[in-house]
Amino acid sequence: MHTLCNNKHSKGYIISRKCRSNTIGCIGGLKRVRREKRICMADKLEIRPLHQSEVAAVAALAREIWRTHYPGIISTAQIEYMLDERYSEDAIRKELERGDAWWDVLLRDGEMIGYTSYFWYGDSVERDTIKIDKLYLRERRQGHGARLIGHVAGRMAAQGCRRLLLAVNRQN
Repeated sequence: MHTLCNNKHSKGYIISRKCRSNTIGCIGGLKRVRREKRICMADKLEIRPLHQSEVAAVAALAREIWRTHYPGIISTAQIEYMLDERYSEDAIRKELERGDAWWDVLLRDGEMIGYTSYFWYGDSVERDTIKIDKLYLRERRQGHGARLIGHVAGRMAAQGCRRLLLAVNRQN
């Protein structure tokens, strides 16, 4: 079953409710996704690829987000482990160099407020699924996450992607 979102931030995006567990959200209908650039009246938002020169800024933003949001959901030791393993400058640079993984940043009025990373998922022959591996925002603002997902959907649909996979911590 597909639901067409009609709110001002995600109008035109097709969202699938077909999920195999309550920890995984599936977004389908990518061929029908209409790519729109929407900007809040008060904010100038930009989504663009992460530049190598911004890796340190993304690593710092990840530390800020994880240390603010995750206490109470996972242990401090687990937070620090994840930051060291997946969000260190070296880890981000290695992912950028892979060639089959992408990082994009969300800027509001020129300030980095979020990021996403994604890669081809599953069988390398049938490349029709992208996994959104990371999607984080400094603050909760209606529509910013949907904008990042819509951006990934539009960008990857042009490369033959038909499905997006997004795993989310149940308490997040």
